[in-house]
Amino acid sequence: EKRGGARSRLLKGGLIAFSGRHATMPCVVRDISDGGARLQVAQGTAVPDTFELIIELDGLEVQCLVVWRKAQEVG
Repeated sequence: EKRGGARSRLLKGGLIAFSGRHATMPCVVRDISDGGARLQVAQGTAVPDTFELIIELDGLEVQCLVVWRKAQEVG
């Protein structure tokens, strides 16, 4: 386990926004920590390297950088 902070398991809807928020795609936040998150998406390769993660229920808007990808997940 290389993670610096404790992660909290979630199952919460989110939005990946990019291109100045002109383009978006839905995601499910599977877990989150101070240093990152694991997002479930329809296609991991379609997620840009940098984007803004928006979780409206929590009022969270944060800039993100993808550090790993799998078929239907990014982190």
